[in-house]
Amino acid sequence: MGELIKNLHPITLGKEELMVELNEGGSKKTGKIIHIQNKDFRLELWEKDFLRLSATILRAKSELDHLKQKEKNRQYPLIMGGAAEADQHTMQLTGEFCAELAKAGIAYRIVDKTKELVTIIVNPGNRELFMKTAKKISGVKRKPHPSGILFGYKFLYKMKPFLMYEMKGLYIQVFFQLPCYSLTPKTWIPLDRAIQARVWSEENVRDGLCVLDDVSAYIYRLCLAVFKKRGFNDRDVCYFESYAAVTEEAVFTELMKKVFFSYSEKLIQDMKDRKYDTLLAGYYGYCE
Repeated sequence: MGELIKNLHPITLGKEELMVELNEGGSKKTGKIIHIQNKDFRLELWEKDFLRLSATILRAKSELDHLKQKEKNRQYPLIMGGAAEADQHTMQLTGEFCAELAKAGIAYRIVDKTKELVTIIVNPGNRELFMKTAKKISGVKRKPHPSGILFGYKFLYKMKPFLMYEMKGLYIQVFFQLPCYSLTPKTWIPLDRAIQARVWSEENVRDGLCVLDDVSAYIYRLCLAVFKKRGFNDRDVCYFESYAAVTEEAVFTELMKKVFFSYSEKLIQDMKDRKYDTLLAGYYGYCE
């Protein structure tokens, strides 16, 4: 049974009011005893089982919130690739947004852009300034990010969560570190620090905008295809073939080894040989 240590928190289930209690008992392995009870009912759990149950409930709530948000925002373009290429309207709005960042002294790079979704990375040292600046840009509204904390995603190694904004129908996704989707579900991690450093050491300007260097962009998009999308769509194939020369650079191989380790050279060769249909099976078979 165990002696009561303290009441943790009241909860409501339907019309019933219950109290979650922490009690003495158990062992180092099982933890203490948890009672969820009122005068008519009591559920007794080991502390470790209570934590598992609580985590499951919280995860279920997160998933339900995600489904509700998707239903509420049916027009919300959550396509991370595979969309139509950026048009003149996209470029105009992107230019207006980035001009405000530059005016405020915020370092940024364009990572990717489609007709409905532009992805940028902002120097993490400028994060607070960026958030203040974005609030002041005309027509810009903050939105929940579909791969963010609200929907149960975790960000490890002190990684800052993604942000999402809408500007006159264009969605702008903001990173503060180049991300990589973890093999652990719903978890993001930053790419290796050497890649993060390259993002800011290399400066490329195209059409008046600061863009991510080709080596970093190739690795980011490859990781997105391998770990998150688990496949290559037509837009991916077009991109990788357009930037095939990147795979010949020594720095590319060096940085690939920071992500794919001993499988890097085989993966690079598969990309050169355009083995998009079999590449994933080979890599995940190797990992197992």
